[in-house]
Order: sequence, then C-alpha cells, then structure tokens
Amino acid sequence: MERTSVRPPGITALAAFFAFGALATGVAAITLTFPGTSLDGVWTVNARGHLGLLAMGRSGIALMALVCLCCAWSAIGLWRGFPSGYRLAIVMLAINAVGDAVSGDRETLTGILIVAMLIAYMATARVRAFFFGKPSALE
Repeated sequence: MERTSVRPPGITALAAFFAFGALATGVAAITLTFPGTSLDGVWTVNARGHLGLLAMGRSGIALMALVCLCCAWSAIGLWRGFPSGYRLAIVMLAINAVGDAVSGDRETLTGILIVAMLIAYMATARVRAFFFGKPSALE
C-alpha cells in the first residue's frame, strides 16, 4: 500500500473543527465541575444543554470529558494521518447525526445533511489514500 503524505485541505479543516470541539467540551467539563464561576457565561449559547448536563451531575462531567478526549484524538489523528483518528472522526460525526435525527427538532436536519456530506468527503479515494494508502500497480 502506498500512502500519500499530502494532507487534503478538507482534512485540515476537520482537524481544526475537532480541535475546537476538544477545547469547547474541555471548558464545558471545567464549568460543570466548578459551577457558579465567571466561566458559566459560556453557557449563554446553550442554556438548555447546561441545565441538562448539570442535572446529570458527575455523569455530565464525565460525558464532557470523554467527548473532549475523543475530539482531541480525532483532531490529532486527522492531522497526523492516523487511521484511528479517521475512524473515530467518522464515528463521532455519525453519533452527532443520530442525535440530531432522534432529537425531533426540525432545525437539526441541516446538521444531518452536513454530516452526510462530511462523511462522503472522508470516503473519497484521495482522503482514504492519506490515511490508508492506495493499492499500488503491482498489487
């Protein structure tokens, strides 16, 4: 198998997206661990989510910490061309789409479409060659 060493631009963008996700969920885990601080202001974007995670107690903190770690590994793996980062990114995108689908909120239909397009992009030959290589002419 021959791998290409040139990271596709879309993978660079996805790595940045997952790095931001790691940062955001890390901050979320910290604010849930220490509620009532000035950091709680970050929750104005999603007050309903904040209340739901607070109601979960330590499980909400653990969930955000797990998502933070998964986003961080996806970002690193996508950036470095690790197959595990590729696979984890697809799983995380798919979980997001399923969550959007079962939420019953019509506004999430756009998110499902975006996830479908991202996964389709990740399935292209160029992207797969970056992570897994491509069969050489001799194989």
